[in-house]
Amino acid sequence: MAGVIKLSDERDFRLGSATVRPSLCQLAGSAGSCTLEPRVMQVLVALARARGSTLSREDLIQQCWSGRLVGEDSIHRAISQLRQLSRGVAPGAFGVSTISRVGYRLDAAVLMETDQDLEDALRAGRNSWRMGKAAPDMAAIETLRTAVKRYPESAEAWGILALLCRQAAEYAPPEECAGFVMECERAASHALRIDQRNADAMAASAMLAPLFGGWMDARRRLEQALALNRESTAALHDFAMLEMATGRPSAAAPIIEALLERDPFAPMLLYKRIYHLWTLGRLDEMDRVADRAMQLWPGHTAIWLARLFSLIGTGRAISALAQVDEAATRPEIPPAALTTLRLTTSVIAQRQLGEIAPAMEGDAVRAVVSSA
Repeated sequence: MAGVIKLSDERDFRLGSATVRPSLCQLAGSAGSCTLEPRVMQVLVALARARGSTLSREDLIQQCWSGRLVGEDSIHRAISQLRQLSRGVAPGAFGVSTISRVGYRLDAAVLMETDQDLEDALRAGRNSWRMGKAAPDMAAIETLRTAVKRYPESAEAWGILALLCRQAAEYAPPEECAGFVMECERAASHALRIDQRNADAMAASAMLAPLFGGWMDARRRLEQALALNRESTAALHDFAMLEMATGRPSAAAPIIEALLERDPFAPMLLYKRIYHLWTLGRLDEMDRVADRAMQLWPGHTAIWLARLFSLIGTGRAISALAQVDEAATRPEIPPAALTTLRLTTSVIAQRQLGEIAPAMEGDAVRAVVSSA
């Protein structure tokens, strides 16, 4: 006979379109999510473990009540709550049948544990998004493409795939952009068909189109995503970027700060914080964040560029030129682009020097100009 169910040791699993997280006592379905009483979750896990076989009342008592003597009412109450949840939170995902004089059976269209491959794909996708690479991350995208083929009812995998495809569309060559846009739309549609509350898919769709001229629609859609999931990192991030894009950096500040408290080392958040602080005129703080980000993520293209542009834009093109020539921290940049950056920065440095030259000794001016 099976032992007593310890919820903290149980892996997540799916029942049709619903996701069950025993260790958190959570059930998420197409109509929302909720927290179950531990005993009710134990009963659900016991029935799921049986994989379509009937469990007797004695089986349930052994696995969920540690074999203690309990009345029929306790079992009936747990079963009744599961049936209510199946109708209210996860309609069509599962049901519980009473087998007369025998016990209970779980009816589910699909029953599977969350496979390690799926968990790895989700983790890789999340990490790719937080890295904020200035190029399509094809390794993570391919991993998620494989995952959704194997687990087509994983709304989370579809949602993260939509996020990465939207990001890829932003940085891909023009001839590849349309393909990523279409894949983002398909992935988001799949995710929302399975789970109407999937905030990743909603955020990806809201920010897929160019923002110019579509700010109000993007705001409305992101507000809808956050109304359903106030803790969604992707939706909060995109809402902060929308505030920045529409000239409201002060409104973006508390959102970005909260996200950085949650994940203080995320490259995507760090490089955008550099631009954010620059916009707010908080230059000392901008320098601290930029220097820290450069130390944490040497060679990260977006961080490197944010630091470069922030130096140029605050009258320090000489320092920017030194950064361009510092190979140890410079990311891989195409030779033509590197040449353009060096020439442009040099011209700006000489112009800035021309503005401050009257306050400098002649030898000092010549030395700095020659180094530029």
